[in-house]
Amino acid sequence: MKKLFFLPVALMLLAAVGCNSTKTAATEEKAAVEQRGERPQRGGERKSPEEMFAEMDTNKDGKLAKDEVSGRLAENFTTIDADSDGFLSVEEIKNARPARGGRPGGGRPGGDK
Repeated sequence: MKKLFFLPVALMLLAAVGCNSTKTAATEEKAAVEQRGERPQRGGERKSPEEMFAEMDTNKDGKLAKDEVSGRLAENFTTIDADSDGFLSVEEIKNARPARGGRPGGGRPGGDK
């Protein structure tokens, strides 16, 4: 009878130790990323304009054509393309992004209150 009780308890302890080591590894990785001065990409954090640009620039020509972008960037391509050359630069993408935590135009949802 004692053996039957011991087995589930041992399994629960092993599971708890395994979960704790995973959490510790994630915490250590987050600390290492912050120490390097980088932004963590997990948890909904946005990528920098440079990181986004590098990922989307599939032909590595240093500019983004409309067929290289998607989502809101594609929807607003002509607005973001400030010099109307048919391509987006890193600077144009930076200028198009709202301030952190803000909204385009600086307003709040529902207007000023």
